[in-house]
Amino acid sequence: MPISYPGRRRAMLGWVHNTVHSRKSSEIQSVMRIKDRVFWFSTHFVPIFGRTAAPWSRCWSMARDITDRQQMENQMARRRKLASWAPWRRAWPTRSTTPWGVMLGFTELLLDKLPPDSKKHEMLKTIERQGLNAKRIVGKSHDFCPPAGHA
Repeated sequence: MPISYPGRRRAMLGWVHNTVHSRKSSEIQSVMRIKDRVFWFSTHFVPIFGRTAAPWSRCWSMARDITDRQQMENQMARRRKLASWAPWRRAWPTRSTTPWGVMLGFTELLLDKLPPDSKKHEMLKTIERQGLNAKRIVGKSHDFCPPAGHA
């Protein structure tokens, strides 16, 4: 498969040069866009020496398509990340609705003590309405959390 642009060719030639001069095999994993698809390749470089083991000998390289494996590893990493958040996601709505309930309770107490036509009463009604909205939104986020046994 031809390498599509000069920067990639220089990088590959650099790996060949390092492999031949270090006399050690090496492996790189690289991503390459071919047409509209992204492919992952694992490329192995192995030095091949002649009878004299001269440093200008050859290098054998082999590339394998590891796109499926790379996608599976990325998907597993995303799943692990989501699973690590599961306990927090279950506990957060419960822990965050409790302060809203306390604040709404105090708001109700103050509303009972103030005359209904005062400016403070109107402000507390606004606070109560927005607090109920926030409590409802936080409570709905609990619907997106998995049940306790399904982290």
